[in-house]
Amino acid sequence: MESDTRLLIDDQLRLAGWEADSELLRWSNGTRPQKGKNMAIAEWKTASGPADYVLFIGLTPVAIVEAKKKN
Repeated sequence: MESDTRLLIDDQLRLAGWEADSELLRWSNGTRPQKGKNMAIAEWKTASGPADYVLFIGLTPVAIVEAKKKN
């Protein structure tokens, strides 16, 4: 399932120094980028639909990550 894949991605992002928790750090939960933090925010709202993750260094978005099933 994609949710299982997100757990793997969360772990990998944390190991790389990002704050990542796709259940808690979500656009819909009100999570927004913060100065001085490297955050992976899940389900970030975009014009073409939600991105699985948007990575922010401080207030600047630097990458989009799409989660797919493990297989």
